Amino acid sequence: NMTGNLVLFGIACGQGRWHDAGRTLYVLALFIAAAGLGSRAIRNFPDSAWRKLVMRLLLVEAALLLAFAVYCAIASDAGRAAQFFWLAPPLVVAMGLQSAAMNRLTIAGVMSTAMTGTLTNFAVGLQGLWFQHSSAGSEIRSRMKKQLLVILLYCSGAAAEGIFIQHAGWAIGFLPASLACLVVIAHLKD
Repeated sequence: NMTGNLVLFGIACGQGRWHDAGRTLYVLALFIAAAGLGSRAIRNFPDSAWRKLVMRLLLVEAALLLAFAVYCAIASDAGRAAQFFWLAPPLVVAMGLQSAAMNRLTIAGVMSTAMTGTLTNFAVGLQGLWFQHSSAGSEIRSRMKKQLLVILLYCSGAAAEGIFIQHAGWAIGFLPASLACLVVIAHLKD
């Protein structure tokens, strides 16, 4: 949640909590580097090669998430906290690669890692449906269905992680890793 990390960074700086600010800045810098690398990797891919690119990025993302999940499953709570600087990179790099790929994909009004933007675009669509002529309605509804699906999936994923955290903290990383692996498997079958 890089939007939230920017806010947390600002709050920590404003309150003089430099250790917290440094940790957040570390995550932000990793994300910027990963998104930049991902952007560079996909820059010259033609649209016809999009499926191949997605598969490569998904494999890297799934491997990073799985490495995180395995470590979290075997490390104690204290061990995970002490290893922040080693645990953060797999998650942040996976998110940066995903963001670069989604930036290239550009589904109208859907952003994979900035739910505020997707929610804003959904609200704009609602306003458009309420106050526009019916000629633009079908296009707006089509975009809004995708946006609503992304919002619902995001909230469902967060709820599932909340259950894992509360009842099986050791399994915290397996949900995102499993989902990434399922997407890879589904992509292989196509």
